[in-house]
Amino acid sequence: MSARPDIPVGELVQPAGLPGRYWVLPLEDTGSGPGLIEFRTGEDGGMIGDDAENSGGKTFRLVRTSVPGVYVKITDYDDDTVLYGLLEHRDLGTWQDYGIEAVAQDASTGPNLAWMQDIADRYELTIDARDSDKTHIKGKLDGLAIPSLFADPAFLATLHVAPSRLFLPNPPPPEEREDLFPSGGPSLHLQLDQPSLPGAEWISPPGLEGEHAQGQSNTHFYRSYGMRFVRLADGRFEVRADDLQNSSGNPQVLGVLPIEGLENEYLAVSFDHWKYDDKERDYLTLSILGRTETGWSVSNILARGTDTLAGRQDLLSQPMAEAAQRQGASLDGFKLRGGLSAQALLALLRDGQFTTGLEVDRQRAEHFGASVSRQTESTTAP
Repeated sequence: MSARPDIPVGELVQPAGLPGRYWVLPLEDTGSGPGLIEFRTGEDGGMIGDDAENSGGKTFRLVRTSVPGVYVKITDYDDDTVLYGLLEHRDLGTWQDYGIEAVAQDASTGPNLAWMQDIADRYELTIDARDSDKTHIKGKLDGLAIPSLFADPAFLATLHVAPSRLFLPNPPPPEEREDLFPSGGPSLHLQLDQPSLPGAEWISPPGLEGEHAQGQSNTHFYRSYGMRFVRLADGRFEVRADDLQNSSGNPQVLGVLPIEGLENEYLAVSFDHWKYDDKERDYLTLSILGRTETGWSVSNILARGTDTLAGRQDLLSQPMAEAAQRQGASLDGFKLRGGLSAQALLALLRDGQFTTGLEVDRQRAEHFGASVSRQTESTTAP
């Protein structure tokens, strides 16, 4: 969001295919069926959207982005403030509304904000993310600043985009509604296509070594059997548990590195082996090891998959590839190649141009609680 910018009328767009009446399909099924909305041109190059929920309509302005058919939607929130989103012209005369988040609050928040601010500096703008619920754009908002910011492919790559309402010329059958929304491809576990990490100085976070009860994702319900973190001579850990083996049948080996600027969160490097028929390879996968109130969690670091917004994946992968090249590596989807050292990897994970394309999968985190012996004592004590 921002204060209301004064944008030159010549920068505003009133797409010829937008005015008219549409059925409104929400992303989540409310059980009430689709509603109706009418888009019409307004004064001074703006648009108006009249629907049942907003008597009198909501006014908004559209400006072009660097992606054909995708527009920045600047909606008047009140007399002084606007909200930003995206509007995409899709097949068969449909329009897709998107919400945008500037920065996810996670392990990469610092680097991501720094990269976003580097881009905003080009247009004399400031990104203020101190409010955890809203990100504010401040500075010289008037003139070409806002259109230029959103026309910058690098800035579009920083944004987290989520589909919202869908506007259709004709009402869809109930059984087809879910399939109409863009889904995108899956995010995949970030891998280093190399067998080792040269120069790594592995650490042992206090309290990690020893036995822990294993928990289920999204819960603090711990299973009755445990898993043991055994420190090896080279500083890594061997993780001993029945269900933690690689394809060669060997126990899982994990190395832990500090992450600059973060407390109680560490980079976990898993040494993995893949074998199928007569083919095999050694590789590394990356996760965030975090200390929790009840123990520990391990969350996968994912390379964001095909974006729901058409044409935006190339915008995302290009800056990430450029950042990888600065560290002597190449990026192929979710795989880093080039024999990265530990120092180069940590530098890459502090580079917002690279981390803007990553996400930490907290929803499927593995949790580890107090040691089995301590847990047993606490549950059996009078």
